[in-house]
Amino acid sequence: LEKIGSSIGADVPFFIRGGTQLGEKTGSKLTPITKKLDGVILLVIPKVSISTEWAYRMIKKQLFGRTGHQSSRVIFGAAALGAMSQDRAESTFEVLDKFGINHIDVAASYGDAEIRLGPILESRRSDFFLATKTGLRTKTEAKDQLKRSLERMRVDKVDLIQLHNLTKQNEWNVAMGSDGALEGLIEAKEEGLVNNIGVTGHGTFAASMHVQSLQTYDFDSVLLPHNFSMMSQEQYKIDFENLTFTNYSKELGVLGVDNKYPSFIEDKNLYYI
Repeated sequence: LEKIGSSIGADVPFFIRGGTQLGEKTGSKLTPITKKLDGVILLVIPKVSISTEWAYRMIKKQLFGRTGHQSSRVIFGAAALGAMSQDRAESTFEVLDKFGINHIDVAASYGDAEIRLGPILESRRSDFFLATKTGLRTKTEAKDQLKRSLERMRVDKVDLIQLHNLTKQNEWNVAMGSDGALEGLIEAKEEGLVNNIGVTGHGTFAASMHVQSLQTYDFDSVLLPHNFSMMSQEQYKIDFENLTFTNYSKELGVLGVDNKYPSFIEDKNLYYI
């Protein structure tokens, strides 16, 4: 009953189970709260109602850095498509349309995700800002992988190509050096295969390495963790703030990932995957 209820409304499983519960995800994950809650709980029921669909359609769109694109501030991370059937991938896009999501972030390494996007983008290319990534570090390898991504997604160009998870110094030296991946992507941009170039990273060194990358090349976007756990680490917080200072001066598009805490969406200068 709870499974059926979750398809009707996020609060339905809660009322089926009863008691005091912590609800997560779309109400599908319920954890009993056995400890007595102290204090007074005030429940306010206004004389108005809104639908979830309407609320999500209010997701703000704003210019993504200097790309010129009005991107939804919630971005679709397409890694999940890698293990999906084509039918399920297409039904996922019905949800994106429902909530007004118009920015897709994928990568060559996400299984069959780019292949799943192909039949969709073939007829709807202009509906989305399309970003992909390459994790290869040499000029020839990175450019060739970008070309394969274009073929897999059945498009002529992407809006953004990103150097994937560039956080290790030895890999950075190769990718950013002579005959490195960056040179291949710049060449691809000159040939009209991509409009913008970005860099991504995960882990505690992402912010500091992005600053280093920006000091070498004027990237159009950066992607890195932004969540309570990471921002509680003093050095990462310092590095992140240093990076965002650079962001304001260079008009970067900044993508926050690994975000499990909705309160972080209050930062008006970030986009969230």
